[in-house]
Amino acid sequence: MRKANLLESLCYFQFLQDSEEEEAWLVETTRILKSTDTGKDLRAVISLMRKHEVRQKSLFEGTSVVTSPMLDLRSSKNTKSPTPMLGQHTV
Repeated sequence: MRKANLLESLCYFQFLQDSEEEEAWLVETTRILKSTDTGKDLRAVISLMRKHEVRQKSLFEGTSVVTSPMLDLRSSKNTKSPTPMLGQHTV
């Protein structure tokens, strides 16, 4: 029981740290994508377009840092691990 509680606590604090990193990344990405800078010459325009495309692509691929730990917990529960999911307590 103690090991399960410690593991749940570890997962919770890891989730908090990951969600803070994700939020900072989203704020930076939003700033870049909302930029009205159109570039002064062709080279600047191409550079801005590449940055925009990379950020846009990364928004839609894979799972986020926040949802990934939750998926790991669910899969470990399905493999009969003694670790409870976050927010669930064994009675």
